[in-house]
Amino acid sequence: MGYGIKMMTQTEQVMDMLDREEWVCGVSFQQEFIPTYAQRISDLNKKGHKIEGQKCDMFHHSHRGNVFMYSLIEIKDTLF
Repeated sequence: MGYGIKMMTQTEQVMDMLDREEWVCGVSFQQEFIPTYAQRISDLNKKGHKIEGQKCDMFHHSHRGNVFMYSLIEIKDTLF
């Protein structure tokens, strides 16, 4: 009994967030209920997308651990 609404996969959500922002903090993925965001980023890299990661130094962010932020450098011709 579907309503024609297709939910995005977590991989699609991660790509969408990376496509909209220059840098995305790992906490932002967690706030969107994507706890395995690092694996989704790895999946996208394996598919040929270029995603850079570095320790988060975003303004107003103070993390206790090694939280990374990510940036989409290059999108492969096919999204998925």
